[in-house]
Amino acid sequence: MSEGDSQGDPKGWNGLAVNSPFIAIYAHEKPGQKPEDFSKLLQTSLTGFQVKLENMNQKFSVADANGFDCYYTLGLKSRFVALYRNGIRVIIYTIQFPQSDTTLYEKDDSEIDKVIQSLRIK
Repeated sequence: MSEGDSQGDPKGWNGLAVNSPFIAIYAHEKPGQKPEDFSKLLQTSLTGFQVKLENMNQKFSVADANGFDCYYTLGLKSRFVALYRNGIRVIIYTIQFPQSDTTLYEKDDSEIDKVIQSLRIK
């Protein structure tokens, strides 16, 4: 990890996180990293935690960025998207917090998908 601020964030780390629904978006330089390599790393990590993989789209793209889109369940429904372009990796991570209305995840996911589809990496 590179030097960062006193809070421990890596130098040059860019991110945004909001709650209700929880969504985190991070963008940083990852020259040379291939989406398929990062996808394998994620899948290995999920397997290690005995996570139920719901769906893995290895050929996911938005505009001219390519990557993968993964849905999984570890007690909570989650989505992990990684997009790459010009040495930049953008990660979008969402979690459904337990609520009495189980249809909220599908509603929220369709709204979050609009955010994902609007991303452009320059």
